[in-house]
Amino acid sequence: MGNELHASRASHEQLTELLSPSSQIRRLRVLDDAMRGTICAGDIITVDTGNRDIDSGHCYLVVSEGAVRVRRLSFEGAVLSVNADSPDKTSYPDAIVAAGADDFVVLGRVIDRQGDKGL
Repeated sequence: MGNELHASRASHEQLTELLSPSSQIRRLRVLDDAMRGTICAGDIITVDTGNRDIDSGHCYLVVSEGAVRVRRLSFEGAVLSVNADSPDKTSYPDAIVAAGADDFVVLGRVIDRQGDKGL
């Protein structure tokens, strides 16, 4: 898989390429179980980097606290909730993002996954 990028180990150059206008669809291997039940460690996800508008309740590839993560984003009023589907909230805590936060970037919407578990 030539365009494969490991989520959570992306370099600045890889993130710049991921956000370039010429590449809209990317495939990545998920390394953790933060989205267990929907997306499992080892699954390959397809991300539409041309779709960064948040549709509440869907999964997105984001940069949060300096790490690349897959999370479910939801609006609760004007507040953005960033959630892991895993019930292990000690390892994968949910978060709230303030409007205009500098350390949070939506890279694209997860549109597909391939793997033998989840969904």
